[in-house]
Amino acid sequence: MCRGPSLLKYRLRVNEPCPCNSTIDFDTARLMFSPSGRRQSPRLSLEGRCVACHSEHSTRTEIRRWLVKEGLVGRAGQSMCEYGRCTKPTVHGSRGCEQHILKLKNTVGRKFNPRPVQEVFKSAAQEKWSCPPTYNVVTQLRQKISAGEQPGSRLVFLDNEFSIASGELWETSIIELVSGDVLINTTIKHDQKLNHKGVDFLSRISYAQAKHIYSSHRSGIDRMNVHQVAARLKEVGICRETIILVWHTNTADLKILRNFLDSGSYSDIMPPDENCIPLINIIRSSLPRVGKNLFPMKLEHLFPVMYSGHEYVGLNHAALIDCRQTRLVCEGFEQLRRPVEEREGKWRPENIAKPSQRSVLDWAKKADDVQNGMFPLLFESMLADKMNRDLEA
Repeated sequence: MCRGPSLLKYRLRVNEPCPCNSTIDFDTARLMFSPSGRRQSPRLSLEGRCVACHSEHSTRTEIRRWLVKEGLVGRAGQSMCEYGRCTKPTVHGSRGCEQHILKLKNTVGRKFNPRPVQEVFKSAAQEKWSCPPTYNVVTQLRQKISAGEQPGSRLVFLDNEFSIASGELWETSIIELVSGDVLINTTIKHDQKLNHKGVDFLSRISYAQAKHIYSSHRSGIDRMNVHQVAARLKEVGICRETIILVWHTNTADLKILRNFLDSGSYSDIMPPDENCIPLINIIRSSLPRVGKNLFPMKLEHLFPVMYSGHEYVGLNHAALIDCRQTRLVCEGFEQLRRPVEEREGKWRPENIAKPSQRSVLDWAKKADDVQNGMFPLLFESMLADKMNRDLEA
């Protein structure tokens, strides 16, 4: 008999009977290929779940990973939504009900405590940072571009915004590393309706994402279809030899953009995965743990530590802003790789993480940008804070 989903690691349903009452055989289960050691032949076996249970297993695992990533996993024994005075039951072992889980997502960042992170960062900045070999290609290409031997479009940052439910590309931005020039910054125009197909829980998040990304109030961003995106990328010099830098632990952003272009039969523009360098693990290698936890590497956490008081702080989840923040983080990384005595003044240990003087007009401008729809996620977070205060009152 099929043993159903077995996810001890994720505290989900364990050893429940198969709802289809399936017997595991070649008609009901997936055939798995398992490589073996040198002296043994590869093994073929049947998975211990039927196809229906495998799908449910994958879905629940995906939801659980998203909850962990966003800090929305409920406390042990929690059964009631913790948003305001809501008394509805929680969903999927989270902190909120189906109605309020998105609002909790937008307020969870308020619990991030920057002080211990700043102290660890200051301590790490006392030493010369290491540079993994995989980053050498960036250093060498940067030098060639600065010397005019290669075009700036050969070394770029990429960031995408896409549906968490379907993976459909909705916004993309690419900027040059050396000059910071914007090569493309656009939302994506799809011929069909936007794709929110997926788990119901993730589909609701997808709808909320799209509402912000495709807001009619956003300014300073293009709207292109696949043919226009392809033409623009060719025009600015993106090619198979381009080195792509992403703020990620994998090459997902490059794959999503490449798949989007493939849908329009433009398979000769974007480089292969080998040309994509995920930056998070490269930079994290020089940062020790904060207590028992890994050093937080989300841009909204790391960037304010490195550039306290900068005008981009708090404006994440717009592709262009994330690209620009990533470029500044890499500039700081270049300085921290030098011996302390050779660094620019800002990056000497005694000056690390000191906030610059800000005027009221700086913050008024940020508020005005939010009001105009440029950074709606920040506005929604502020609104959720206000709603919480009103409910508590």
